Amino acid sequence: MTRDQLSDVSKRLLLPLDEAIADLIDKSHRMDARRFAAEVERAIVKLPALMELLNIDSLADFLEDEMGKAVLKQMQKDG
Repeated sequence: MTRDQLSDVSKRLLLPLDEAIADLIDKSHRMDARRFAAEVERAIVKLPALMELLNIDSLADFLEDEMGKAVLKQMQKDG
């Protein structure tokens, strides 16, 4: 698996968290402290659901598939 492929998988898995953080950063520039604190509290409540989206099994499945492809490719070269 190439570094780019691993990066793509990581981006896909981390996208929901990245979006939530980017949203908070954006709001921190536009809101007063009281309203921003309320947004942070709402984000904290959503955090467990976001963490569930980080499905490590998806990454493991992808890595296994890519390793299998690499082994088959090498076997074809050798034989």
